[in-house]
Amino acid sequence: MIPLAQLRDEYLTHGEDPLALGFISIFLGGSVIHQQDIKHIMRRGSDWDGVGIVRTKQDIVALIRDRRASLRALLGIIREDSTTTSWEDALVEEADWQVLRFSGWTCTGSKRTMRIWSQEHLEAVASCNETCYLGVLSHKVWHNIRLQHESFGPGILVSPPTAVTDRVSIMTDFNILQIPYGIKQGTVTGVWPGVVCDIILTSWCMFEHFPGLVDFQKRLLWSKWLLVSNLKRPEVLAPFLCHWYTFSQGYKDNLVMDAYRLLEGNELKAWSTMDSSSNSSSNMHEPLVTSPITIVDEYSGTQRGIGPKFVSYHRLEISPAMNPGRLVTWKETGVTHGSESKWQSGQDFVIHRSVPVRSAFSSNSDGEEAMIEHRQIGVRHRVYIKTADTFLDELDAMKQLECFVPKRNLQNIIAVDRGSKRILYEYFDGKSLLDIRTQRRPENCGNRGISEMTYRWLLSIESQRAHDMMLAYRLSYLPNNIYKRLDHEPKLHRYFFHRLHNDTRLKEFYQNGTPTFLDPQGRATGSLKELLALPVYVNNKTSKCLREHLDTAESLLHPQAEHFSRLPFAYGLGDGHGGNVMVADEETTMPVLRFVDYEVAGYNPILLELAKPIYHDCFYNALWGDLLADDLRHPTKAHIPKVRWHVGQGGVYIEYDLHMSFLDKALATTKFEYLVCPILQHIHQQYGPESLLQESETALGHALLCCAMLSRDFSHRADLFFLNLAIGVDLVTDMRGTIDKIFGLQNWPAKGSLNRV
Repeated sequence: MIPLAQLRDEYLTHGEDPLALGFISIFLGGSVIHQQDIKHIMRRGSDWDGVGIVRTKQDIVALIRDRRASLRALLGIIREDSTTTSWEDALVEEADWQVLRFSGWTCTGSKRTMRIWSQEHLEAVASCNETCYLGVLSHKVWHNIRLQHESFGPGILVSPPTAVTDRVSIMTDFNILQIPYGIKQGTVTGVWPGVVCDIILTSWCMFEHFPGLVDFQKRLLWSKWLLVSNLKRPEVLAPFLCHWYTFSQGYKDNLVMDAYRLLEGNELKAWSTMDSSSNSSSNMHEPLVTSPITIVDEYSGTQRGIGPKFVSYHRLEISPAMNPGRLVTWKETGVTHGSESKWQSGQDFVIHRSVPVRSAFSSNSDGEEAMIEHRQIGVRHRVYIKTADTFLDELDAMKQLECFVPKRNLQNIIAVDRGSKRILYEYFDGKSLLDIRTQRRPENCGNRGISEMTYRWLLSIESQRAHDMMLAYRLSYLPNNIYKRLDHEPKLHRYFFHRLHNDTRLKEFYQNGTPTFLDPQGRATGSLKELLALPVYVNNKTSKCLREHLDTAESLLHPQAEHFSRLPFAYGLGDGHGGNVMVADEETTMPVLRFVDYEVAGYNPILLELAKPIYHDCFYNALWGDLLADDLRHPTKAHIPKVRWHVGQGGVYIEYDLHMSFLDKALATTKFEYLVCPILQHIHQQYGPESLLQESETALGHALLCCAMLSRDFSHRADLFFLNLAIGVDLVTDMRGTIDKIFGLQNWPAKGSLNRV
């Protein structure tokens, strides 16, 4: 083991007094403290994770506002990952955070991180015998936490951040977390310490104001952990520590023996008689974990893990964020891209080479990868060239998107060729999210299946998308009475009402009116008109004919429909499904992504904003089933949809089975937990009566039917036509029940109650 004095000298510099900065104790945890050689650590670079304890939250704020330079000096940081401005905008004492994460890099390139917590709050959560929330104010964003169980292996806690500013978010942590997970004999509860508490429990003391203080703080956390778990032996709990399986046996033994030393005496007895009134502490939140899902092996169906679990979205705080008077004239004051003014004509640049870029998930435009050179200044750029009739809509949207969507996640315009209807974007070396999901499907990953890192990466992407979209909705939210003052129709209606009206999209796909759909016996179904008039039977349940469903959808999704006038609008991408999300193909818990295709971006009804991301992403293996199998009547691999149908004079009879893989369910649940359900709950809370929520869900169900039937031409794939028809009819008939059945989601906003089910 590395001597304690050597670790202290490396982590803290001698020129600064921790006590003068307000610290009463400092811990060093993480992977570095149980290494054998500090030179080995320094050679390869390292992350040094610590926790600093001050007296109060006010002391944390004062330290960052007034003494940040001294804090950098104490930790040896020469390059901080934050700025004065970014902290100043986020340091609101009343905000729901209790821990501040401060970090940067030293001259040797190693990372120094300190989570600063108050003794006041540490004692408050230790005096409560249930899970307590810890909000961590941070510039770094993470979307899930790895959990480890001694018997059942790894799990994932999905915990999306809440944006405070465009650079700072509040991350979800906890003191001690209890998670039930299913096994054959019943349900058992695992008990994990949160990230901050885990660091403290496995740490070495770097500084304490007086002897015994660090022992007291650790004793509080060990006692709370034992009490919540209803266990009396530290060695039973210790394997729940995050890095337990990387510790040497000697370090494990020392941790357990130290816990027994700290707990020696009557502490456990005293805690067991604690006053139950402490449960009403103001630091308590609703239970943190909902929608438990058990990891199963993708091939054998056996359990191999404990997650992911989804942290509840506590509340959705939305309020009007813009001056209504500016909304009508924003085009005059919008952002103007300097690059567009310099490279506004095709005469200003020359294309040296171009390669077509194609994806199965984008059909509204043509794209090319190219190298261009500016004629006058000789600068070369690698670009993506997009050619589309709607390029003016995309340019128009770009002026406003930067106000609401993080700029790092938007494309950067290099040049515009108006004559050829082309926009030249800076090239992003990545793939569409749906292309990546196709490559990472279980059946494409061989016998090893999908790795834990792949799970975490894809869950992080989905959580990041929900985070960015929710931020955009919060910043741009418009109550219904303000939206009525705008003088233009949302462009997003072109994907719904305008496709429905006069059967425009059906005629586009099936021009001759007689598609080549055949039933299993080979009899032709007749004309499309006759097919639409037949009643539909899905999995032995009777439904109306498709003609009635489409007519109802056209009425509900009309731009002037009454329920739209009573619902909020917000600025969104409109077409923000996974085919329009580019992702750098590097598996990390901090994914790099770009949103693309902005032609229908704008102020849209939030309900319509949700429809395409729900259907295209969650029902991906139905909408693009042709990428998975040649015939869905006889699938040969697991997790591929199965459909049978028969068309006769009495109706259209369809039976289907949409068996989702664990990954598909986890990604869909992330979207519903952190985007769809919070918005529906907000509508229920703010816009009542209860009937409006029901109308909203009915309209959303019919929008999903449009996505199912009018997104792709199925004229040569009868199996896809009838499969998506069946799913669309089920969603129209019972949206909640269908999604519950397919994905196991039960966390909808309750009708008649503001509480989550």
